[in-house]
Amino acid sequence: FADKKMRDDWQNIKLDSENIIWSGEPAAAKLTKHLLPEIFTIYTKLSDNELLMKYRMTPDREGNIEAYHLFFKPEEFEFGDIAPPLLIYADLQVSGDERNIETAKIIFEEYLADTIQ
Repeated sequence: FADKKMRDDWQNIKLDSENIIWSGEPAAAKLTKHLLPEIFTIYTKLSDNELLMKYRMTPDREGNIEAYHLFFKPEEFEFGDIAPPLLIYADLQVSGDERNIETAKIIFEEYLADTIQ
């Protein structure tokens, strides 16, 4: 993020959910209220320049934002500006971070257990 205030106030950033959504830690924080994000994962259709300008981000290879290509239509899901629970779960598991894996288990139990056999 361009400044610490913006990072601390990430929940009030209004995302254009047709072009950018939260996943990983911030999405898990919104779903469970169990996690304070350190790494901010987003899926987006926006170019790097559009991201930088529209959301006041600064390029930093060692930064705390991970941006991936938005490979599905968010409007097909009912979660607003966050990814579907299965993708959030996968992003958390892949991180290998113990607190993320604990939160992934909560997401699995609350959103996925009944749908996955």
